[in-house]
Amino acid sequence: MQQAKAHTETVEDTGEGLLMRSKLDDLSVWQSVRRFKRVGCIAMLAAFSASLDGYQINLNGGIVSNPGFIRQFSTSGTTIIAGKYISAWGGIQSAGQTIGQILLQYATERLGRKAAMMIIWVVLTALFASVALKELKANDPLDFRTPIYTQWAMIGCILVAFLLIPESPWWLASKGKVDQASQVLNRCFANVEGYDVNQQIEIMTSTIALERQQAEQNSELGPWAVFKGRNLIRFIISGWPKITQQFVGLAVFNTYATYFFQYAGNKDPFLVTLILSSVQLISMIATATLTDSIGRCPLTVYPYAVTVVSVLCLGIIGCFDYAAKATSSLLIFFACLATFSTTGASAIGYAYAAEIPQQRLRAQTAGWSLAVSNCIAIIFSFCTPLMINGSAKWGVKTGFFFAGTGTVAVTIAWFILPEVARRTPAEIDEMFEKKVNLRKFDKFVTEVQVHAHELQDRKQVVDEV
Repeated sequence: MQQAKAHTETVEDTGEGLLMRSKLDDLSVWQSVRRFKRVGCIAMLAAFSASLDGYQINLNGGIVSNPGFIRQFSTSGTTIIAGKYISAWGGIQSAGQTIGQILLQYATERLGRKAAMMIIWVVLTALFASVALKELKANDPLDFRTPIYTQWAMIGCILVAFLLIPESPWWLASKGKVDQASQVLNRCFANVEGYDVNQQIEIMTSTIALERQQAEQNSELGPWAVFKGRNLIRFIISGWPKITQQFVGLAVFNTYATYFFQYAGNKDPFLVTLILSSVQLISMIATATLTDSIGRCPLTVYPYAVTVVSVLCLGIIGCFDYAAKATSSLLIFFACLATFSTTGASAIGYAYAAEIPQQRLRAQTAGWSLAVSNCIAIIFSFCTPLMINGSAKWGVKTGFFFAGTGTVAVTIAWFILPEVARRTPAEIDEMFEKKVNLRKFDKFVTEVQVHAHELQDRKQVVDEV
């Protein structure tokens, strides 16, 4: 830690103040992709490891409608597994995710962060899992073990990806390993025109030092710092987009999509989930393209509002003969609409989980916020199958329930989600410390911005002279 402190003190001694923003922060998504090709490849490798995990997660939700799986685990003489068993199956998975998210954050803080996950690859492997299950149904419908065995290969590929991915320079800088952080940046950004490694290290160490100073002043230290002071508000905000996805009905049209459409009488539920996965992919491409130009908040709140309307329409369809061809098509249409709108908004949830917390608390805040989301997922993983095919026998009318819970969650999101697109960590810290109205983050001019522009103008004058 001494190296980091020494570096920050050197910056302060210049009399120019701390630099916490560079010109590179003003680049658009596609400008960044074109300029930082090597880093793009590393990010894709990290994302691919997430895709392998996504394969396993989505496989668990789809295999419950495999004929062989049903024959093995259902009551004799039935064609669909009872809701209480599906509840246990899904609840165990969500519980495992929650435990991992709570415990792993402390390991990553201590040992480092070797992976950054991107939701688009989870979506891609949801598509792969749907394709695999559909082909299996066509060729050997009673074989449910083969897809389960394929998960071992995914684990091996994840290990290979983790070995190739470099450590996070932000984490290295936070631990005082400035030289190692410089080496990583030099490796990743070699030959990139206009990239100043020393300047980036200065931004990192200055931001981290200021965060620690503010934490000491506000008594926001210790293992529970995530829940102290302004960090508690940041924790709620960082987790709310992912929490909202649970309340708008993710369990219906994603987790248990195959089971839902099987209960609704669709003859080929795997084909429907394949269509939904394709819709997710389109949604992710659109979100990645528009997120910086339109903003995080609009692409989160408005799509979730569309999802609420969609699940309401699903509930209304449930009041009629949804097995008929016309209403069955409407059922699929609104499921596709809900999937399209929720996928993009959910993906931006990961951006909020990464951007809203202080850099020093990023792993803990993201871990806890996602864990809370999964705790709610455990509840719905257990309750949703019982709503669809339990004693309640709501079936498609389950949409009414999620329209109600979704309305409440989206309304809260409208008031608490700030716009942080193209903001640096130091700018976000400043706005939270100054208690800027959450709805006015996008218009607020920070001291970090003003100071960065002053330094750039001063440097330009010196260069001209």
